Amino acid sequence: MLEIKKSWKFIYTCSPICISRLHSGGFALKTQSLYLLLIIAVLFTGISRTEGQPPMEVNLLTAKNYSADSDQGTHLKGDREAQMNTKTKITVRVQAKGGKYLGDDIGGAWVTIRNSQTGDILASGVTSGDSGSISDEYVPNASRRAIVTPGDPRQIHWVVANPTTSRFSAELTLDHPAMLEISVFGATGGLQTAHKAVATAWAVPGNDIVADIEISGLLVQVIEPITHLQLPAIGVAVPLKANVAMMCGCPINYGMLWIPSDFEVSAQIRNLGSGGIVIVPLNFSTTGLSGTFEGSYNVTEPGFYEATILAVQRSTGNTGAGQVTFFTQP
Repeated sequence: MLEIKKSWKFIYTCSPICISRLHSGGFALKTQSLYLLLIIAVLFTGISRTEGQPPMEVNLLTAKNYSADSDQGTHLKGDREAQMNTKTKITVRVQAKGGKYLGDDIGGAWVTIRNSQTGDILASGVTSGDSGSISDEYVPNASRRAIVTPGDPRQIHWVVANPTTSRFSAELTLDHPAMLEISVFGATGGLQTAHKAVATAWAVPGNDIVADIEISGLLVQVIEPITHLQLPAIGVAVPLKANVAMMCGCPINYGMLWIPSDFEVSAQIRNLGSGGIVIVPLNFSTTGLSGTFEGSYNVTEPGFYEATILAVQRSTGNTGAGQVTFFTQP
């Protein structure tokens, strides 16, 4: 109450002086007087509202409870909980570059799904199902990656994903959008020449994802020589034979979508002692056995040898390799 009386006294004293200066003073003096009058007006307003009235109190606890218990607050809270509990389904298919899907016949592919920001593994497993069907024209559920057979004219076919086609499916629990890292490794039926591919995709809670990931490479299985073969003497011809297939396991042969003339297969023979390298071309087998390429190498000096059989598909750039060792001692 004492503070209010002092404020009134200040107003009564200063107001006439300020008004007088506004009429007779210069520009600077008028400006100062105007500012002072504004201060007096603010004080007068505050005193008028405060005098004779108890101070205003705000019950923060009540306000907080009201917000939480209101219809809007409950609605927002429910939306957040629903979003946190929403399942996001993801389906991953793995297609060989220039071929079909990696199915059970080749062991499928191992799939790992991570949160790309944290590195946490959200799901993992192996694809399961058939390798899909072939269509001469593009149809619904067909992959956008066509199979092209070289020739004149060239042939174009499409791989169609059926309900039974190889895939890996999982349900993810996400409370906010996240960048996923999807890595695939296969084919698990040919681990020596298996390849890895990585793709990323944004996942939004409640929005299902279908990811078709392409994996490049060729499966190369060395049939001859067996690894660690010991030769009886120098001057012996070492048979070189390998089975080559697409990453989906699809066969290479005449009359197929994957023809032998599209593939170049060779053996790189390296003497581990001298470091000398000899390249031996391998030809498609005259027996007509799918994917079989063969040749031979004459050993002219004793030592330990490494044989790396390399395969290249010209039309796609797919590559694969298989490796064995053999030796002969003096």
